[in-house]
Amino acid sequence: MNHRLTVALDEPIDCLTGRAYGENLQPKRAVMGADVHPTSELLKAALAEGLMDLDVYVIDVRLAGTEKKIYVPAFGKLGWHE
Repeated sequence: MNHRLTVALDEPIDCLTGRAYGENLQPKRAVMGADVHPTSELLKAALAEGLMDLDVYVIDVRLAGTEKKIYVPAFGKLGWHE
């Protein structure tokens, strides 16, 4: 499945996304990584900032490939998404 965004991701949008995720799902921890794209580190930092504003503990696994995306659904079990 291939999805296209109608807006460009930037740091303010990623920070708001982190806050929205944190406010709605109220996780205690979040694990994140980034691929090798030049903007990935900046966007990851902005997303982490939004989460940390809500006292979510962010674990950075650093470089992560995009061939498999890991996710944790609302019920808390670890899963994979292809």
